[in-house]
Amino acid sequence: MAKGVDLPETYLHEADGSNGGALRVHRYPAMPDIYDNSTRLSPHSDFGTLTIISGNAAGLEEIRDGRWVKVPINKEKAELHITVGQVMHIWSNGLFTDNIHRVSNKAEKDRVSFGYFLVQGQTTPGQGIVPVCNDNEEPKFDITSTGKMIRRYVEAQVEGKITI
Repeated sequence: MAKGVDLPETYLHEADGSNGGALRVHRYPAMPDIYDNSTRLSPHSDFGTLTIISGNAAGLEEIRDGRWVKVPINKEKAELHITVGQVMHIWSNGLFTDNIHRVSNKAEKDRVSFGYFLVQGQTTPGQGIVPVCNDNEEPKFDITSTGKMIRRYVEAQVEGKITI
């Protein structure tokens, strides 16, 4: 991603001090039809850098062109689904857009998926997530940190908002 915006390939690793992420297993049991209008996980965007999902992602939906669409899954072979998080959105000064998604309850059987959440931006005080801009481009975001991002993320969820 760094190379895509003309930065050294090691930029994000060095800017972050090599912080990692978390692997989570998600199990979604099948639900009765009486819950047809509900969702498993409300609409949100992830606060980290990237999220990589493997396994059965049936039920994952994203906003594309202003409407909810099912994320296509290939039942013939294993695939990875990658979403951009809020940290990458800020780092790229909005070039890469954080992805609003949800998990619906539409599933005929139980499913399991594995999500790896890459969480960067926890650096020494005064640094953190600094928007990377072109020569004549103004930063669209203030310098922040993952800790601040997590607090804003939780506050937004409590207030019913879905993005920063």
